[in-house]
Amino acid sequence: MYFYSVPGFALATCGFYMGFKFLEAFLLGSVGLNFGHTFRMVFLVVAGAYMTRRGIVEHSMVGATRQIESA
Repeated sequence: MYFYSVPGFALATCGFYMGFKFLEAFLLGSVGLNFGHTFRMVFLVVAGAYMTRRGIVEHSMVGATRQIESA
């Protein structure tokens, strides 16, 4: 079940890192608002969060199935 969780967490982490670097540069005034990078950052965070949540849910479902089968 780590097939979704690990890459999803990595994608979300990259998205948050990009967001923090953009926010830092934007607040310092060295960069204008670039929608391409902002869209990419939001996409990475959303896709990563979805994949991580899906991996956790699938892992829970496998555990519940094993528990039902053993009973």
